[in-house]
Amino acid sequence: MLCAWYRKSTLEILKEQLESGDLKVKHLLGRLRVCYVAVEGLTDGSHKFQNINTREEYQAFTGQSDSISNRESCGKSAGTAVRLDKELHTDIPIVSFVAYSGTGKTTFLERLIPKLKARGLKIAIVKHDGHQFEIDHEGKDSDRFTKAGADVTGLISSEKAVLMENRQTDPEDFLKKIDGVDLILTEGFKQGPWPKIMLHRKGSGKPMPLLPEECLAVISDAEVMDCENLFTLEETEKTADFLFRYIQNIS
Repeated sequence: MLCAWYRKSTLEILKEQLESGDLKVKHLLGRLRVCYVAVEGLTDGSHKFQNINTREEYQAFTGQSDSISNRESCGKSAGTAVRLDKELHTDIPIVSFVAYSGTGKTTFLERLIPKLKARGLKIAIVKHDGHQFEIDHEGKDSDRFTKAGADVTGLISSEKAVLMENRQTDPEDFLKKIDGVDLILTEGFKQGPWPKIMLHRKGSGKPMPLLPEECLAVISDAEVMDCENLFTLEETEKTADFLFRYIQNIS
């Protein structure tokens, strides 16, 4: 296993390489300024260096015997999802849709939301943006308040309202503020604590961002073994049925 300290400035390079599907560490090191340190005497034993690339190699190294086939298949982790909702003290179910950029998350969710609304559900959706964004208009009163240093800026009309937090915000705390809906969907937050539905397109040339058994369901045009809740990228109706049943089961 490679032991190293990485600066925070390497995160963007790591993210770019992972999203491209390139998992070779030597390719990453070739893009960084690296200082190599001699390790003689720092550790003992025959496993000072161990190259681990697969789950089976990791299990052999640690002495674990369970294999992928013995793990929960995707969709059988719904009980875990229920525990997560309770542990997070959220009264509203939260499900995160995760995928690599370019897979079609936004398009799929855009088609899914009307299906959920047709079932009488009130839906909130929150997108994770890895970049800085602005939703205000330059020179407008609210923009001037924000630039003057307001920590929170609100804007209300007869038809809609928005509350902008002009500071770092914890996603869990932010989602707890949402009320009056039956289901909260997020686009992104792959590392978040909420139950996940993974989208994957085999023609993207990228690996799956998560293991199927870590997800409530998988939406893909590829064959996924031992996945109980597997839908194609066109099956928004079936996905809506699945989410509707999921809400009923945990309420």
